[in-house]
Amino acid sequence: MIEIYHNTLPVCILPKEEHNVDIDYELVCDIVETLEPEILRLHTKTDTNYSSEWKNDKDDELITRWNKYNIFNIHHPALHPVFQVIMKGIKQFAEHMTLKNNIAYLQAWATVTRKNSKIYPHLHNFKWVGHVPIRAEPSVTMYHWKNKKGEVLEAKIENKNGQLQLVPNVNHQTTIWEQDETRITIPFDVCDTSIWEEEDKDKTKPPMFPIYIE
Repeated sequence: MIEIYHNTLPVCILPKEEHNVDIDYELVCDIVETLEPEILRLHTKTDTNYSSEWKNDKDDELITRWNKYNIFNIHHPALHPVFQVIMKGIKQFAEHMTLKNNIAYLQAWATVTRKNSKIYPHLHNFKWVGHVPIRAEPSVTMYHWKNKKGEVLEAKIENKNGQLQLVPNVNHQTTIWEQDETRITIPFDVCDTSIWEEEDKDKTKPPMFPIYIE
């Protein structure tokens, strides 16, 4: 379903009951936690626009490696249902939003948030941003953007495991994670073919792959 917040921000919310895809949440969490040390050895420089709240010591977190790998290039069958959910959400969102054509590009990674930490306010670099909570209850994702009058607006959306959220690229963050076990999500970016246009052709691209939106 598409919800419009403050008459300006469209958000695709795709609950488990609607996408009907079975995800093995514990197995996906195990995969991410097993891969985490290897991914953390990747170069730390990131192009994400983090707020000043994001401290330097966050370089040891998985989110800062978002553009160094694509989680769906890891060949494990437990990840395929997550990909299915994402594709269903993208196709639903595309019915309400504009893409240059039916070809888009997908980049996806994993986040691991530990007790008493959170994901700080930040922007992504591409057209749409989304995530699938894998182990993220209870937590809330907050989106912030400005209307035409320059007023800052906010939407707070509760994270439910398996329930996709997909929005245009706006500033977002999470509440503090208070559980002992790690909080794990699969975030993703969607961009259209404009990324290959003249002004962008020399920019470094993460390991995206093309998808077809019917």
